[in-house]
Amino acid sequence: MKKSLLLMVLAGFLLAIGVSGYKILHRAGSAGAEKPKAVTAVTPGTSSISGYSAQPSIAAPRLAVSKKPDQPEAPVQVVSASGDRFQPVDESLILDQRITTVSKDQKKRELLVNAGGKYPFHRVEETLRKNDGADTYTIISRTEMVANHVLVKLQEGRSEADLQAMLQKYDVSIQRELTLPGHYIVNLKAPTLDAVPEALSVFAAEMAVLAYVEPDYFSRITTVPNDTRWSDMWGMVKINATGAWDVTTGSTNVIVAIIDTGIDLTHPDLVSNLWKNVSEANGLSGIDDDGNGRIDDTNGWDFVNNDNNPTDDNSHGTHCAGTVGAVGNNARAWPVCAGKYS
Repeated sequence: MKKSLLLMVLAGFLLAIGVSGYKILHRAGSAGAEKPKAVTAVTPGTSSISGYSAQPSIAAPRLAVSKKPDQPEAPVQVVSASGDRFQPVDESLILDQRITTVSKDQKKRELLVNAGGKYPFHRVEETLRKNDGADTYTIISRTEMVANHVLVKLQEGRSEADLQAMLQKYDVSIQRELTLPGHYIVNLKAPTLDAVPEALSVFAAEMAVLAYVEPDYFSRITTVPNDTRWSDMWGMVKINATGAWDVTTGSTNVIVAIIDTGIDLTHPDLVSNLWKNVSEANGLSGIDDDGNGRIDDTNGWDFVNNDNNPTDDNSHGTHCAGTVGAVGNNARAWPVCAGKYS
């Protein structure tokens, strides 16, 4: 009994010594350890506020692999012939450029150009096609816009004050209001290659205020007729007729039917472009040569009087026919109207 009691006392003594030693070592280790430092991770594009932290600061994770930025592609040689629609931009005007490969034979070229004028800084987007058997490229399409502002339209019920409040978040401002109600020019911070695309992307998230946002495009007139009253034809400019004429000025293979008050069949701006029913024109008079139920319908049919004389008795149909198919570039007056020639 005495031996058992002695062993129990000895075990308790050793246990007490072990616990005390652990506490001493733990305190020593804690005293010598350095307190952890808080590390704040700041995301690019945000501002840190001194003395305030909405969330506990954490160390930014280290990337396992460092991704190298894409290397810019080298400029390419762009050539053209004198009759080509697109001519290369003067190299002395180019402030910055970026080349991107689209396919084996095509590249996209973005240019920042100082072209002078009211809005001197232009962003130019071109599609380039590689020429066969040569290390050169030809421009097959081009879009040009102002490089340091965009156009916006407000949502119904929104005011200029709402627009100003929204723009303050991005440190940009209104240049001026346009003639159309609710339309504005918004200045960007600086003319760069990416200023307009970034503005379109950012403002697309502001649809509570904006109905839409778009670039301010340049439109160039190259194919302009020499008709004496061309400058009066505001409607042709409105529909960008000259832009279409840069691509094609039409084809005699296309036939357009004018369903209106008729056409002045002797008008000098129309007579050479009038459709003729060849079967009737080369057939026998008084016979339905083409078998369509209409006799001698050489230039069409008058469905009001049910005869083969579609001559205009109002002038409106002649006016519409002139918009569609008048002979251009013949130094005659526009617009076309029945009985009024010059």
